Amino acid sequence: MSRWVLVLVVAIAAGCTNEATEPVQTVDWYLAHLPEMKAMREKCGNNPGELGKTPNCLNAEQAFIKYRLAPRTGTLQ
Repeated sequence: MSRWVLVLVVAIAAGCTNEATEPVQTVDWYLAHLPEMKAMREKCGNNPGELGKTPNCLNAEQAFIKYRLAPRTGTLQ
């Protein structure tokens, strides 16, 4: 009986994680996919407390910084 309770508790705990189901994209990927970068920045800006430090939010923001600086530095060619 206690074995089944343990299995049930583990199964419930595994389903309670808040892990993101979307794949993590790189800064270069966001630079190559500007509409997705814009959408991710908007999503992160709408919920910075929960999403602000996630890998996709950080990568999209870094890509945006590179994108905005490119005309001045000539780095994106």
